[in-house]
Amino acid sequence: MRVRIYRLFINEPKFTGDYTGIDIPAYLEGELGIILPRSISLIDWREFFIDCSINDLLDSITILWNIFYTSGSSNLWTDGVSRIFNEEKVRYKLDDRGGVHFFEDAEFEFISSSTISRLGKPRYNAVRVAFEDALAALAGEEPDTKTALRSVFEANEILFKLMFQVQQLKQQEVTKKLGPYVARYFGDNQDARTAASQFVASFGNWVNGVHPYRHGQATEDPNPPPLPLTVALVSSGASYLRWLTELDQAQERWE
Repeated sequence: MRVRIYRLFINEPKFTGDYTGIDIPAYLEGELGIILPRSISLIDWREFFIDCSINDLLDSITILWNIFYTSGSSNLWTDGVSRIFNEEKVRYKLDDRGGVHFFEDAEFEFISSSTISRLGKPRYNAVRVAFEDALAALAGEEPDTKTALRSVFEANEILFKLMFQVQQLKQQEVTKKLGPYVARYFGDNQDARTAASQFVASFGNWVNGVHPYRHGQATEDPNPPPLPLTVALVSSGASYLRWLTELDQAQERWE
């Protein structure tokens, strides 16, 4: 992947400073906060794309998109990078502004983006940051599945604390606080109350299942959660976040 992105960048005349009118090395250094590698007085682009950290690589894709957008060549960059991602079967996807995101499948992408959009209010700033940290942990060359679960748990815990002023998010607190809350929310709609009570129970089970990954494990060797399991748990955590925001906003209306 890295070699192909390097070749895409170096072989297209429209991706040069002469065409864009921008000092691309200086701009990248300013945005990334790094010094680009040099061979004598020339930028060693190959060394940069091959050896830089994954965060710098992905950030540079977005930064270069911004540069190429001003010169009308951003579509060339987007199409080329997207094709490389697809053909190399990496878990990344470009958005329409050149941003790089972890991509498992269309369903996971929809769940993630819709969750972030629901967390747009200032009240949910810390919740959104924690959830975005979970997605970022999955976006590395080697996904950090344990950090992803810690972060999505933290996002749910922050929101739950905002709603119910508890010390920790635990299964018993979910049953004690959220159970009566949804009963009030759905009122006389018995079918909805029954379904919601099962959803509350599933949330409590999710909390119980993810909780061990918040702490160090009693093993000599690292034992991170498997990626498929992590994706499923993050997806579920996102669904709980969206539901909790709806319930939280209902509480605002009651008050």
